[in-house]
Amino acid sequence: MKWNVDDELRERPVSSEEMVEGLNFLMDCLNIDSLSIQTRAKIIGWIGVYARIAKDYHLSTDYLKQAIKLYEDLGDARGAFVQKLRLACTWHWKGKIREAGHLFHQLLQEVEQNEKLDGYRDFLYQHYGKFQLDRGKPELAMNYFREALHIREGKGDQELIETTKKCLHKCREKLRHTEIL
Repeated sequence: MKWNVDDELRERPVSSEEMVEGLNFLMDCLNIDSLSIQTRAKIIGWIGVYARIAKDYHLSTDYLKQAIKLYEDLGDARGAFVQKLRLACTWHWKGKIREAGHLFHQLLQEVEQNEKLDGYRDFLYQHYGKFQLDRGKPELAMNYFREALHIREGKGDQELIETTKKCLHKCREKLRHTEIL
């Protein structure tokens, strides 16, 4: 179930067939009666993510909504936040701009009000930057990508730093193209 990031800053499966097989495996795992609610919520969330990567936005939305409800029922604000961010990304990719924008704004408010969510701030900023870039707002996107990079450099996670640098590069390309026009 490997994936990479394409030139449009979207995750794409290395093998669509393996992604579908992996999704089926995860869905089969949900039939295990002994799963804890936390484990079930985690698996359901991952199904939502991989379904988005496989471009099955309906399946992604359904599973992410289920995961949000489970995490909220558990009183796990961080888990619910992560699933909401994933759902905002699914809606963004699906072209549900108003819904995605509303959810991103809600998440921006949540991260400002709850310091327990600080560990996800860079993810939120990066995905919100991608959203703004696709909306034709590269200057705003650049600000969010820079903030994400600053946080990620502090974390020292090289893979995350590289994905943000790729976003910044794409943003600079869009800005140069805008200047030429």
